[in-house]
Amino acid sequence: MAESVWTHQNKEWQKTLDLARRFGWSSEKATSHGGLTLICPSADPNHKIRVFSTGKGSEGVARTSRKRVGRCEHRDFRDPLGRVETALEEAAKLLRAAKALLERNDAQQSMLEILELASEQLADAEAAFDEANQDLDNAQDLVGELLGAEGADAIPSDLLGVAGSQLRTAELTLRELPSKDATVERLGIWLDELKSQRVALRVWANRYGSVPKDGP
Repeated sequence: MAESVWTHQNKEWQKTLDLARRFGWSSEKATSHGGLTLICPSADPNHKIRVFSTGKGSEGVARTSRKRVGRCEHRDFRDPLGRVETALEEAAKLLRAAKALLERNDAQQSMLEILELASEQLADAEAAFDEANQDLDNAQDLVGELLGAEGADAIPSDLLGVAGSQLRTAELTLRELPSKDATVERLGIWLDELKSQRVALRVWANRYGSVPKDGP
C-alpha cells in the first residue's frame, strides 16, 4: 500500500491515521468521492471511518474518529506503541476524573463552610454558595462524562492508583523502544506531563481524610 495513503496534511487527522495504523486498521482511497476510508481489522462495515481532507469542523471530526479507533474491540494490541497510547489515554481519563472528583469535594466543602457563615453574611454567602453550587454541578457532570453514573462514588485516591499503574505500563514499554523515534518522543513527553499531574493530584487528594458522599 502506498505510503501516501497514510499521510494527511492536517495534524489531527494525521494522529488519527497513525493510531489506526498501529491498531491494525487498513486505509484505502475512496474512488467515488475522493479522500480516504479507514477500515477496522475485522472489516466491520459499521467501523468504517471516512477521512476528510479539510473544511470547517474537520479537526473535531478527526478527534472523534480517533476515539472510535481507540474504542474498537477489533483493534490489534500487538504494536507496543498502541499499548502505550492506550495506557496513556486511560491514565489521562482517570487523572481527569480524579481531578473532577477533587473539584467536587472542594465545592462540597466550600458549600458547608459557606452555610456556617450564612447567618452573619447572608447576602454574600448566597452569592458564594451559588458559585460553589455551579462548580459542584460542573464537576459532577464531568465525573459522569468520564466515569458514567457509577463513578459518582469513586474515590480519587483509587483512580490515582489505577492511573499510576497505567503510567508505569507505558513507561516500561517506552524504555524498550527506540528513544529517537518521533512517536516515542511524543508519547514520552505526554507520559511526563501525566506523571506530573498525578503527583499534583495526590497532594490535593491528601487534604481529604474522610469526604462526605452527599452535599449539604
